[in-house]
Amino acid sequence: MDPSNTSFPGNKDQNNTDERCSFPSNDLTFSVIPPYIMIIAVLGILLNIFVLMVFCLHKKSCTTAEIYLSNLAAADLLLVLFLPIYAFYVLKHFDWIFGLAMCKLVNMIILMNAYCSIYFLVLVSIDRYMALVHPLSSEGIRRPKFAKLGCVVVWILGFLFSLPGVIHRDLTTSYDNKTFCYLNFPTTTIKLT
Repeated sequence: MDPSNTSFPGNKDQNNTDERCSFPSNDLTFSVIPPYIMIIAVLGILLNIFVLMVFCLHKKSCTTAEIYLSNLAAADLLLVLFLPIYAFYVLKHFDWIFGLAMCKLVNMIILMNAYCSIYFLVLVSIDRYMALVHPLSSEGIRRPKFAKLGCVVVWILGFLFSLPGVIHRDLTTSYDNKTFCYLNFPTTTIKLT
């Protein structure tokens, strides 16, 4: 039996060699993706700042929908502010040079944006539902102070939900001296009896 090419039930073939596994180097990834991310970052920064300025310079007091949408714009602005770091990471062929603290911070911002954006959109949907389906009975709960409280809760939940990803972020160095920022979840198993 040839040990370098062995078949296993359920698997096609497994090539057992001493060669290192490497990812194919796709130059298109490293030449197209970083400028694309930078374009998104620049446009996102400019447009989200514009949205926030419109809400802040608005003469009348904000409605509940405006409060939710301004918080959504703030969450998106926070994300696009950190996109240039990720673009540089891709440009350097996924070699992380920013240290462990930035590894954790950038990934926390990405996770917080995901959670907060979803829940701000949920709050907008609930607000629109209440305004259209129950306009008279929902006047008491559709107030700006409840909207602000809801936004504070969403920011806190977004932070708490992103903590496991932050706690388990780590740096590792590969055989070719590249540093990777990756999720390092514990591999321990618990036996329930």
